[in-house]
Amino acid sequence: MRYWYLELHIQCGEYEFYSKGVQRTEGKEKFDAEAYAADFYGGADEDNDPDSGNYYFNGGEICVYVNEIKEIKKPVYDTLRKYMR
Repeated sequence: MRYWYLELHIQCGEYEFYSKGVQRTEGKEKFDAEAYAADFYGGADEDNDPDSGNYYFNGGEICVYVNEIKEIKKPVYDTLRKYMR
């Protein structure tokens, strides 16, 4: 099992937000942060360019991208998991 810290950047007009959380994967699999970001608001708009790393929702009103993804150790995951979802 592998453990991950994930931070997404969310831009909604002039407002910026960050979503921080922890994830885990089975075996040696890497967490697919790009797929997670693309589905953050229930599926990105159809005209998105997945190679850009930016995912647009609600007709381009909201933009989400992966700001940081890094592997962490299980004790760190266990601690962060208590405070993040």
